[in-house]
Amino acid sequence: MTPYTLLRGTPSAKAAAAAARLQAGTAATDAECEALRARRSETPKHVTVAEPGEDDRLDALPSRERLLPGIVRMIACRAETRMMPAVAGAQGRKQRPRRPLAELFRSDADIIPEPDSGVLRVRVLGTASNAGDAALRGLLDELTQTRTLFPGTGLRMVYELPGEGDGTGPAGP
Repeated sequence: MTPYTLLRGTPSAKAAAAAARLQAGTAATDAECEALRARRSETPKHVTVAEPGEDDRLDALPSRERLLPGIVRMIACRAETRMMPAVAGAQGRKQRPRRPLAELFRSDADIIPEPDSGVLRVRVLGTASNAGDAALRGLLDELTQTRTLFPGTGLRMVYELPGEGDGTGPAGP
């Protein structure tokens, strides 16, 4: 099939010349592609460590000074991600659960040991809004339910917001 079979009538000399140039360009490109494919098949699939020159070698792993902060950030991110469902359930769909968590991480807390009852009370001083406190309440309840013992004391950690069980403020819903 020639390039002219799709045309009606006889093409002009100018059109025939343009078609010939395009066919020649396409043939040259096809030949170049075949040459590159042959060259690629000759390239080794695996490279040993000793083969690359000094300039081509990969950089060493991060030094210990950079590695430790990276590991701490990774662990903190995983912990934050694990805490999100407890906060998101109380917030609803449209809210962002990372905001109350960020406020929680920046907020102050009172640590009140009660050795007689075997409790170490952690009273988080709360967020700037009642909605934020309500979102965190689910997380604090979940943390309390783990019945974690503070190392070296044998005291069970109980997490709460102000006003819950202490008589110092409004109780939560």
